[in-house]
Amino acid sequence: MKKNYDIYLIYSLIFLVSVLSFWLGFGQDAFGYGILIIWLLNPIAILISGILLGKRRSFRSFEYLYPIYFGILYMMLSYFTFSLANNIAFDKINMPDFSLVFFGTMIAYLGYFIGHGYQILTKKQFSK
Repeated sequence: MKKNYDIYLIYSLIFLVSVLSFWLGFGQDAFGYGILIIWLLNPIAILISGILLGKRRSFRSFEYLYPIYFGILYMMLSYFTFSLANNIAFDKINMPDFSLVFFGTMIAYLGYFIGHGYQILTKKQFSK
């Protein structure tokens, strides 16, 4: 069994760069940031991470729960950018949008199934 710390580390760095870019000035164009980072870059990164996880693993023990990590970070991305800026600007507390956990997790599971299917197909081709 291969350790997948590199996949989690790379996506965690993408998450961190996304949040820092919001607070260091790229978030001034909120519409562009929302489309480019939250709705394009991060879902693609989650999908690719899911594919890499699926290629490396099979469904043993609790490994099918690992894509939830990506869903949680996807929710935290929205919370640490737009929601936190709204909290600061209007001096109120906004709760995180937990539906984003579902959205991010489903993207990761889609990639996970694609990667796992690819792993199964390539094993069958090479075993012939």
